[in-house]
Amino acid sequence: MNHILLVEDEPTLCDAYRFILQGLQEKKSLPKSKIVSCNSYKNSIATIDNILKSKKQLHFCILDYRISNNGNSDSENGLEIGKLVRRIFPNCKIMVITSISKKYILHQIFEEIRPCGFLLKNESDFSSISEDICNVWKGKTVYSASISNIVQKGIGCDVDLDTKDLKIIHLMSKGIPLPKIAQKVHLSISGLEYRKRKLAEKLGASSSNIQDLLNLATNEYNIL
Repeated sequence: MNHILLVEDEPTLCDAYRFILQGLQEKKSLPKSKIVSCNSYKNSIATIDNILKSKKQLHFCILDYRISNNGNSDSENGLEIGKLVRRIFPNCKIMVITSISKKYILHQIFEEIRPCGFLLKNESDFSSISEDICNVWKGKTVYSASISNIVQKGIGCDVDLDTKDLKIIHLMSKGIPLPKIAQKVHLSISGLEYRKRKLAEKLGASSSNIQDLLNLATNEYNIL
């Protein structure tokens, strides 16, 4: 039997999704598959590995961005799980349902996973989730209003920022030291300082001070 994967660390929501999926299987709106729930990053990775080793397929995956990682790296999130699923099971229909609101992260999820369904919890009517899941299974795309806006207009910034610029801003917002940011974006320290000066010019900041850049990115351009 093939699998459906739920990645959600909120028990009530996880139970609700499972109930909906079971109901859809009973109605034959979804194929009969084993539903597996995961509430942590580590558990999710192990489950995907077990499915692969069993030579079964992953038909459908519902995942959140925020997922328990037991205090480990902040890269242990739903995005990384989705990327792994997409790589190992390219035909799996992925549906992201999340409360994350940062435009950069939403844009990242869309660009790197290309989910068939992408919903923000605060923009979703829970009573319609069943229909949304059916539509995704049928090959339709289902997006929340904010996601549709990002898909149509990009990240929505009025200045010319490339992917590396956006990643630098995101990493600075997390308080990561500049030497580590330089490593993550494959720049020397001097190269990163040059990028910061160019960012200041693009954003209209009075200096390349990190706080000035983040204030503008957040309040003026709504990037973060």
